[in-house]
Amino acid sequence: MILVILQISMSMFPKINELPLTYSLCLTVLLISIAGFYLKKVRQVLLLHPFEVFAKKRYYTLFTSAFIHRGWVHLLVNLYIFYGAARDVEYIILEERFPYKMIVLIYALLLLVSIILPNLIVSAIKKSELAYTTLGFSGAVFGFLGFSLFYLPLDHPEKPYKVLPFLYYSYEFAGVLFSILTLMPIVFKKSKTNHWVHFFGFMIGLLVAIVIRPELLKELWKHFFN
Repeated sequence: MILVILQISMSMFPKINELPLTYSLCLTVLLISIAGFYLKKVRQVLLLHPFEVFAKKRYYTLFTSAFIHRGWVHLLVNLYIFYGAARDVEYIILEERFPYKMIVLIYALLLLVSIILPNLIVSAIKKSELAYTTLGFSGAVFGFLGFSLFYLPLDHPEKPYKVLPFLYYSYEFAGVLFSILTLMPIVFKKSKTNHWVHFFGFMIGLLVAIVIRPELLKELWKHFFN
């Protein structure tokens, strides 16, 4: 039984040298978030307050706010989902046999744009609301999800999911998630959760996948029309 558990753990959590970027980033988010829980000053410095972004030019918080969270559940859920998506992204770009500097550049680009751009859009919308603040790693979570699902759109699991047997190709999962993320801000208008960051992060992940690998569009075209 112990051997089975160890084998499952090893498959879920590869060695550090196999996923250095993902492990390093998850550890960074974890440590800074914990500091934010217990040190009020850290939280205040990193928190995204749209009004202050434009009024006091606190533009750096468009990025730093991703590294703090409202509580342990918020943090652990984000890290769990992000790890799964980022692991796939790091494996994907490694398998493309890019030079390592290019791998780091792609990973960093995806991270930066999926955090900063959604926060910038939401801040522009909410800049007149003095009490509105936002934080969390959700933009990166959904940015990496979008990238991993669309980079190889015709990829599919070896065994179909029993819960979702109607989904097979990776682009189908992306389509369902896109539909859900589009509806969430509309259905849950009064929710404190920043659903628009999820939506914009996911869309940016899709766009980065197209920029890095434009041939995926040809693959989809042939898939649908040939």
